[in-house]
Amino acid sequence: MLRKLILKPIIQQQRCRCFCSTYGRKKNILISSSASSYDGTNNRILLSFEQEKRRRRWMTTTNDTSDNNNKIHVAIVGSGPSGCYTAKYLLQHNQQQQQEENQQCVFNIDLIDRLPTPFGLVRNGVAPDHEDVKNAQNDFTGYFQDNNLSFLGNINVGKDISLKELRSAYDIVVLAYGCESDRALGIPDEDNKKNILSAREFVAWYNGHPDYDYVGVIVQEALFSSSENSRKHVVVIGNGNVALDCARILAKSINNSNDDNDLIQTTDLADRAVTTLFQGGQQQPMDITIVGRRGHVQASFTIKELRELTKLDK
Repeated sequence: MLRKLILKPIIQQQRCRCFCSTYGRKKNILISSSASSYDGTNNRILLSFEQEKRRRRWMTTTNDTSDNNNKIHVAIVGSGPSGCYTAKYLLQHNQQQQQEENQQCVFNIDLIDRLPTPFGLVRNGVAPDHEDVKNAQNDFTGYFQDNNLSFLGNINVGKDISLKELRSAYDIVVLAYGCESDRALGIPDEDNKKNILSAREFVAWYNGHPDYDYVGVIVQEALFSSSENSRKHVVVIGNGNVALDCARILAKSINNSNDDNDLIQTTDLADRAVTTLFQGGQQQPMDITIVGRRGHVQASFTIKELRELTKLDK
């Protein structure tokens, strides 16, 4: 059975929209976390689950169906914060029913992800020197102590298994995956990748995402391959928090030695980024410019991010 092959998932309570389609007698519910038109509470969704439960009998490969009659099987595609928080609230519903000695509706959740590890942007998108934010992983890990939650990694929905197959195997499918492409600026030579990286690629690289090992070669050639001992110039386009993260990581790599640098000593900066950015302790002269479309009043970075730049060694 497919759901026995997948790891138990985690979901986030979000504003969702329900799409229903009928396969024979079985009515499946698909919840897309990218939709924003649903502004009700989780109770409305739970009510529809209760109504559908009375009409369906979950398909099983075993003869004993007594344990499955009261279970609603949920597949969550994406194990980032959205998926994890969704699972949290569904598990809380299970706990509430257990306390009330009411087991009429129990959610059994499989958390599915393309990567072999869970937690999405918390793992691969948060700057390594922001440990307070990354610590959300500790809370997410605790959810997996529940027997009704499993994680299934290395499963690429759309390639390894189709959405139609998921919907036929589960009562509910929640799409909680994130963005996997960059927004084009529409400027000349934008497709020329020489020495040009998106923030998504750079951040994923220094956080150890397995898909972005190639970024190290680009960074190495742009900043350290020249035989000339010239001062390098890095331009960061954008003035949000992610732009400041990129600028700060680069600035920290040139302002401290390996022995003193907190990126190496106190964070989980990926080894490949340490090797490339610090070059054995040799400091590379570098100017970093942050370019924004509008002024500082309209900038989207937070005061906390700006304050961190002021504390860098000069």
